[in-house]
Amino acid sequence: MSRVGPQTTSFAVRGFRNGSVVSLTWDGGSLSGDPPTIDLIEIELELAFVAQGDPNVARSASSLADTDGDALADPQAALRLIRRVLDRVTEVVPHSEAHG
Repeated sequence: MSRVGPQTTSFAVRGFRNGSVVSLTWDGGSLSGDPPTIDLIEIELELAFVAQGDPNVARSASSLADTDGDALADPQAALRLIRRVLDRVTEVVPHSEAHG
């Protein structure tokens, strides 16, 4: 569906959160776009790493905590995290596709 892979250097995501249309851009490990959504993504990421010590919680957060280090540095992990936070993703566009 999205064609975001390990070699992806940037991508845009559009979707809905709390009834509002949001757009986010991931570029080399950094997020830009809707500030409240980015704040929520950062909180979710922190919670996933804090929860690693609890085996019951770690199972449910494994898709976020299975990266070594910063999940936002990995394009596929970042997309999983964005999908977890948005209510509905309508479009994922790697910038290489968007520009050509």
